[in-house]
Amino acid sequence: PPPTPHVHYMASGNDDFAVLLDKESDVYKEVVYQLKMGLNGHPASDIHVWQVDNPQSNIAFDRRSQGMLTLDCWTDCGSLDANNQMDDVCRRGFLLPASGEGMSFMHGNIKLDDSVESFMDADTPESTSGKQQHFYIFSKVAIGRPYIIDSNTPRTKPEGYDSLYMSKKSLDRDDDGVISADEYEQAVGDGVEKYEHEYIVTDPSQALPQYVVRFAADLEPPEEEDLQDPLKIYDRHDFFDPQLYRPVSLRDKMIGSHSMGEAATHKLVSLQDAYDKCIKESKKVDPLITQKKHRIMEELNKIDNKMRDINLNFADVEEKLYNTLKENLATLKEEVNCKTKILLSTELEYRRQLEEIDNSEAWLDRQRDDMGQTGFLQAFKLHTGVRSKMCQQISAETSILDDLHANLAIEGGIRIISENGDPLLSETQRNGGGVFDPKNNNQGTTELRQQLFADASAGATTTTGNTKRNLVSSASADMLTKAHQVNNIENLSLKPPSSTPLSSVGGMTYAPPNFLATSDGKMMDNEAWTQSLQTSMGVGANGNMSNTSPANGNM
Repeated sequence: PPPTPHVHYMASGNDDFAVLLDKESDVYKEVVYQLKMGLNGHPASDIHVWQVDNPQSNIAFDRRSQGMLTLDCWTDCGSLDANNQMDDVCRRGFLLPASGEGMSFMHGNIKLDDSVESFMDADTPESTSGKQQHFYIFSKVAIGRPYIIDSNTPRTKPEGYDSLYMSKKSLDRDDDGVISADEYEQAVGDGVEKYEHEYIVTDPSQALPQYVVRFAADLEPPEEEDLQDPLKIYDRHDFFDPQLYRPVSLRDKMIGSHSMGEAATHKLVSLQDAYDKCIKESKKVDPLITQKKHRIMEELNKIDNKMRDINLNFADVEEKLYNTLKENLATLKEEVNCKTKILLSTELEYRRQLEEIDNSEAWLDRQRDDMGQTGFLQAFKLHTGVRSKMCQQISAETSILDDLHANLAIEGGIRIISENGDPLLSETQRNGGGVFDPKNNNQGTTELRQQLFADASAGATTTTGNTKRNLVSSASADMLTKAHQVNNIENLSLKPPSSTPLSSVGGMTYAPPNFLATSDGKMMDNEAWTQSLQTSMGVGANGNMSNTSPANGNM
């Protein structure tokens, strides 16, 4: 086993809170796959994974996160404060600041710094000498429904929200009190290339440490081992076991895993056939992923229509209100701003889900081009697990659009209300604020309104990634359909697929494809296996082999 880091993973007594995983275990392979996808191709080696085992934290997390959207997050141990040393985190979970401002968690791509972690053991293997050594904690974080803030906004959650989403851009760059169309556009995101999202939780039971991962960041990818050497022919994987989903070598067949027992009776296929089927399957358009994206795009279209209606509603009411009383215009702007932030919070979550899908599928494309046969077979199996997790994510965003209405109107003594009598969202979500001073407040100007939303008939536009949306035009559905085509989403329309309809965006059940379940008659019995092996090894019909046999000890 690798040397134990200076930080200990054991509590007092004999109870271990983190266990080193076997590199051949499925759990280890799944975590490593998530790590490599997070590193986005940056080479890594000497990867060791400890599984955190804390029943008390597991129970608290399961209770708190029930029905909530949960994301995988990476935390750089070098960034943790003295209250969250690795051994403490494994023992009792994360300790959040007493100030109540919460703790940040990063979801998506991992940004590596250039330093070498200071808490490495002196007896770190020489193979990692000169490489960047890193410790990360892989956690499940229940973000539920996130509410957007920026670095200038107090870290307080409105009622009905479970976490905060930290915007990469300032929401109100001109500091005029409202989010303009341009500011909305800038806040939506940077796309798959920068798939990095920061969430803040204020409840420690919403973050569950699962694994501690140590790895060395390489400057260049490792060279693949040359198995063409005749002395290594017994370790070359020429065949594949579809039942165990693992490659099989001559050594495995003669004296190893497939020489006796149940595995010896398994029908084998050639590694090339298995690889070809895996490549073909990986290139197929996954109907559930397509359906998931379609549902998200439908919700984004609803956001677009809501944004249009709310903006037009704002313009109409503001025009009537401006010449009557400036005080109520400030209330109006605050209400519209709250609705806009709710829509933006909702849209950012759906776009994050789209980015997560595109990011993982782009990573699969890269793996298909860069990896060898054995590696890609294993990678694709692990990737189906990633797809399953994405499809099973539960999103609470759908209902917010049904409860959000363009319902502002003028009543009696000129005060802003909701047409259906509901309390203003800005009243429940206001962070501070004082009494309105009509003498000193000059924000309620017609010029400001024109600057924010322009002429409704002209149709102010905003561009988000590859998607160009019209905030006030009724042509938004057509523009979203074009965006699908830009993103290579095949056969995607505003009509749901012919598969079983889903009631919401989240909670889809994903079944990984079993592309080796049938092999078109290419399953190998013992005779066919032997003949194919002889051909691969260059053995003649008389069965004479070269002197590189297990009996000669040249393995």
